[in-house]
Amino acid sequence: MSPGNMVASFALLIALAAAPLVHGHPEKLTCTQDISASAMIMGQSVQASAAKTVKIAEQPCGGTINTGTAYSLTLGGTENKYVVDLSGTATGTFATKMTGSGTVCDKRTTASSDTVTFTAAGTAIFRMTTATGYGTATTTETTCDYTVQAAESGGGSGSDTTAASGSGATEAEAASTTPSPSSDTTAGGTTGGTKEAATPTEVFVEMSVTVPLTIAEFTDAKKTSFRKGVANSAGTAIDKVEITEVKAADRRRRMLLETSISVDFRVKVTEAKATELKSSGALSEAKLNEKLKAEGLPAVTVTKAATTSKSAAQRLTGGGMLARTLLSLGVALLVHRAAALG
Repeated sequence: MSPGNMVASFALLIALAAAPLVHGHPEKLTCTQDISASAMIMGQSVQASAAKTVKIAEQPCGGTINTGTAYSLTLGGTENKYVVDLSGTATGTFATKMTGSGTVCDKRTTASSDTVTFTAAGTAIFRMTTATGYGTATTTETTCDYTVQAAESGGGSGSDTTAASGSGATEAEAASTTPSPSSDTTAGGTTGGTKEAATPTEVFVEMSVTVPLTIAEFTDAKKTSFRKGVANSAGTAIDKVEITEVKAADRRRRMLLETSISVDFRVKVTEAKATELKSSGALSEAKLNEKLKAEGLPAVTVTKAATTSKSAAQRLTGGGMLARTLLSLGVALLVHRAAALG
């Protein structure tokens, strides 16, 4: 081989050997390149690790955060190179954005200390993938999920004037939006001016699944793991998940499973969140099993898909005014009769 060919071959070998190293740098990733477990980075499959963690410093995973607030990130198990990825239905961006393949990535950061701010409600899912250099990359074993809610606006201003003092214009505005108090009749026949306090809407998303365990095997610890898995799947806190019933599975549903139980549960949410959960597939069988598996539980089978219900208190609210009116009329009649007898 001539000296010229040897030099060219040697240069080619150097280029080929160095090529995989390029992909080990976060800035060589695209904004949408998969960095989750089993994805291929640097020619090798990404491995999941419980030692790799990412969360919002001000709130534990599974909690609720607000729009319009800059939240700090806390990373655990970082190595020489790492990327924090944000996904989910909420709209949010990092303060220090990663530039991947020449494009600014709003939902990825490589900063050691960064903040994230959300501008629209939804679910937020954080993942961190890291590597020492060229070699196998590792990622968070379980993502850190949050529910992002719209920040509450400020309280009422001084223009909300009480009946004892206020301008005529303010009272006219209140009359245009407040039902006439004449429908609330007191025992004496006079009209009351007190408006009924609004009852907060309590909405539940209800489901049923079959779990390949016995009732005895479904211990309190497993119930807690089950609630945590459901909460992670729904993007909410564990205290919003309630197991309403555990019983032996119907014989027809058990099929080949000798031992299985039916678990009914519900998730307390807002009406908007209930609609989102049902349309996004966050509580699909596949998504549930992904989160339940992370908690060490076996795969479940959905026997009743997500439905929405309201609490009994909420359903009875509409009859409250009628009941009070009937009671007032009854008292008035008794007073009238007593006066006649006297």
